[in-house]
Amino acid sequence: MNREKLLSIFCLGFLVIVNDGLAIEFGQIELVSISRINSWTLVSDVFLSDPKVWLHDPALSDDDRPTVTCIADGTAHPMPWTNVWDAFTFPLSDNIEPPESATPQDPSYFNDKAFSWTAVDESTDLTATGTVSGIRDVPLSSNLTITGDPLQPTISWSNPDENLDAYRVRLYEKAGDGSLVLLKQSDDIQGTTYTVPDEARLEYGKNYIIRVEARDYEYFGLSGDLPYTDFQGKVLNRSNAEADIPFTPSDGAAEGNTLEMTTGSPIGASLTVDTPSIAFNVEFDYRFTTTDGYLDVYLNGIQIGTRLTAPDTVNDEFLHAILQVDNTSLYNLNAVALLFQLNGPTGISILLDNVAYSFFDDSQMQFLLQQNGGFNAGLESWTASGGGTLSIQSTQSRGPWRWWYSG
Repeated sequence: MNREKLLSIFCLGFLVIVNDGLAIEFGQIELVSISRINSWTLVSDVFLSDPKVWLHDPALSDDDRPTVTCIADGTAHPMPWTNVWDAFTFPLSDNIEPPESATPQDPSYFNDKAFSWTAVDESTDLTATGTVSGIRDVPLSSNLTITGDPLQPTISWSNPDENLDAYRVRLYEKAGDGSLVLLKQSDDIQGTTYTVPDEARLEYGKNYIIRVEARDYEYFGLSGDLPYTDFQGKVLNRSNAEADIPFTPSDGAAEGNTLEMTTGSPIGASLTVDTPSIAFNVEFDYRFTTTDGYLDVYLNGIQIGTRLTAPDTVNDEFLHAILQVDNTSLYNLNAVALLFQLNGPTGISILLDNVAYSFFDDSQMQFLLQQNGGFNAGLESWTASGGGTLSIQSTQSRGPWRWWYSG
């Protein structure tokens, strides 16, 4: 056999091996249960191994990609290749819903039901089958609060579920046409606070959306053409925050008069307000002047936002706080108390100014509370409670003005 023939046979064999090595494999098979304010959605996504670097190219024709299908409890759901946030392209199903006759009409219907996934291209025909378990509804996070550096704010929230695996925070920029562009997605975090990192630092004049997802991971077995990942089938149960927080970076800025609250313990200052009939926030500027204590805010006796804690080091600059009112029972109320309550050892203090409601459409709209949210009329309309003192400070003189309360 001559040298040229041997080389041809070798090359042909090499191409067969390489082409066989380029066959697609399941990389991740996932069901995602998404809880929102008044809805629940189940979808499936699949990631395939990517030996061909063009597989996830957003510009690629679907005719050149594998065909992927999810069969849920006997019903087929095509999984078109979908581009998400202009960052990821993968097969994603439409909503997977229980039959109209099914009981219950909630996530648990699909537990113990058979699911299968197929992926077919010109050289490969994959099938994986399993009985799904662990699908559930995850409570919505609430009491979302934004504080701190306006360009690297800290987001905090609460959630009643004690069996969550993690939280994930997503930061979007809201474009002029109303579309959202994903700027940053956090890794899974265990706590209920997150500070925007240096690489995602915000800019003044731009509008952002902040979303908090509570996440629970469950796993189920598969047979057939198994994924090459450590886990076979995965259920991601997650909830979006009860409402995304629209956020436009704004410095805290005290002007004219500010309210100084100093404990006894606790010391409270409340204002009688009406509340809007739609979603809104309570915003204000604040500066702790001591390194101890904390501030809670209540509306009609219900805490809104999360607790603000004094810093380790006193700062001369005011900060801006946004407390989301996401409890619908607080909408459209008349003559209820908006209470700021400072607690801690005797002698701790905080300055407050510019107490306002805010609403959002295409941009942030903030309205100073007409009942003296800027303290221009001193303590007029404000009611004191607890032990300690309330006084009005002039930002020009930094000294106490004539309105004060001591209890």
